[in-house]
Amino acid sequence: LTIGSVADDPNKEFKEFTPFMEYIKENTPGIDAVKLKVFQSIPAISAAINNKEVDLYIDSPFSVEAVCLATQAIPLWRRWKKGAKEYTSVIFNIKTTPAQTLADLKGKVIAFEERYSSSSYLLPKFLMEKEGLKLLQINSLAERVPADSIGYIFTQDDATTMFWVLRNKVAAGAMSNKNYVKKAKKRISKLN
Repeated sequence: LTIGSVADDPNKEFKEFTPFMEYIKENTPGIDAVKLKVFQSIPAISAAINNKEVDLYIDSPFSVEAVCLATQAIPLWRRWKKGAKEYTSVIFNIKTTPAQTLADLKGKVIAFEERYSSSSYLLPKFLMEKEGLKLLQINSLAERVPADSIGYIFTQDDATTMFWVLRNKVAAGAMSNKNYVKKAKKRISKLN
């Protein structure tokens, strides 16, 4: 059985998927080997599914929908992520910052985890664009952001996103409500 995943960090994916792969191998008659292939993009995994190189793809709703539209794949199950049936996105910043609304982030930078994360990128970005805000990806915190745009940068980790917000390296961050509470810990009272 070949499981496919889309991520920027293959090592992180292997660490996350290893217990699941071992469970399938040990508990599914007829499957004696399970491997993981990590792809860099939705088009790449879609091509692999179409070429029958991937048997199972597990991801968040937006990514799964994009793959289903590009392939003949159909959703079979709903995943509980880290034991949670449902979760939401949170956009947050430090209470002492002058930015109190999404529009106040113009000319500033928001940190997202990674480009295929529903809660830590896709949903917050969609909300901001729906509000009529223009987002511009930057590659370095040293880059200047035009006054009519909100810059965004990927941290590759929610812990880094939280750290950057708490240290005022970025004006705001976004992640799932579960990770927000987990990463903020005792500092949650300092955040909006």
